[in-house]
Amino acid sequence: MPIARDDEGRVPLGCACPLCGERDRDRLVWLDDERVRCTMCGTEYDPNDERAAS
Repeated sequence: MPIARDDEGRVPLGCACPLCGERDRDRLVWLDDERVRCTMCGTEYDPNDERAAS
């Protein structure tokens, strides 16, 4: 049985929710080509916008 890596099923750190830090790809829902909604805190953001990660 393979050992699961800690980051399996997670988005890269730079694409995590800028408010709560959620990285689980099942909890980050793409709304369109540029916006994602975090289902944990409700934040909508552009994961490609470097300002959102700061």
